[in-house]
Order: sequence, then C-alpha cells, then structure tokens
Amino acid sequence: MIRQILPILLVLASLAIFFFFVVPQYATLQGKRSQIAALNEALNNSRQVQAVRDRLLTSYNNIADEDIDRLKKILPDHVDNVRLILEIDRIASRNGMVLQNVVTRDSTKESAGSFGPNDALFGKIRIGFSLIGRYESIVNFLAELEQSLRVVDVVALSFARGQGDLFEYDLEIDTYWLK
Repeated sequence: MIRQILPILLVLASLAIFFFFVVPQYATLQGKRSQIAALNEALNNSRQVQAVRDRLLTSYNNIADEDIDRLKKILPDHVDNVRLILEIDRIASRNGMVLQNVVTRDSTKESAGSFGPNDALFGKIRIGFSLIGRYESIVNFLAELEQSLRVVDVVALSFARGQGDLFEYDLEIDTYWLK
C-alpha cells in the first residue's frame, strides 16, 4: 500500500511546491523583467539625450566669442538698463543731441486682461527719455538706434519747438531680455 500511496504523495507534494513556491517566484521574476526593460529603455533615452547635449555643446563651442557677445547684446539674459541708457547717450552725443529725463518702468505689469503667472520667455521694460537737438539729428539718431544691436521698439515719439532750430523730442522705447 505504501508503494501506491508514495507516488501519489510525491505528485501532490510536487504540485504543492509548484503552486505555492514556483508560481509566485515566477510572477516576481516577470515583474523584475518588466522593471529591467523599463530601466533599460530609460538608460537608452538618457544616452540619446546625452548625445544630443554633446552635439549641441560642440556646436555652441564652435560659435565665435564675438558672435556670442553680439547675441548677448541683442537679447541679454538680464535687465541691463544702465548699459542701454549709456548706449543711447553715446548715440545721442554722436548726433549732437542732449539726453535728459530718463525714466524706466516695467511694462509687463501694465498688460491689462492677463491673469495668473507670466510664463513669457522674455521680459520687457519701457524707457522714456527726452532729447534736445535739430531735426536732422533726431532722424540720424533713430536710424542709428535702428542699426544698433540691442532690440528696441520705439513706442512713442512726440516733439515740441525749442529755442531757435532746436526741438525737444520725448521718446518711449521698449527693450527686452531673456528670463
């Protein structure tokens, strides 16, 4: 009788070991394999990102320093009012004009109808000033301001007669910087 019961007990024991030990271990192993696959995919993505970063860094390093300086002058990465006002003063003095009454204000706070945080990539500041000079001087001043590297928008221009052939010009310009 033991000869007949022993094979049945061994089959039942092997089935119990299979269902209570092997099947849970196999499920755990499958979970680990899926985690490994996800991590391998993330590793491959990071390698691709590193390759793109290295390629961009190489092309950035190939840009001449003079060109980088010009790009920073066109659209600086910080508010640089003093340097812009000095540049405007140099342009004015080259054209025989006198710069007066410089006022700056942040024009992004004036935008009506906007709610929530400002997610713009650039900031904008308005600079108002007065110039005294001849008509030809203001024409040359505006042409030279247009040709300067710094991005500016002339928002307002008004003028009044001064003494002799001199006029007083009131200008407002907007300038930008990267945030």
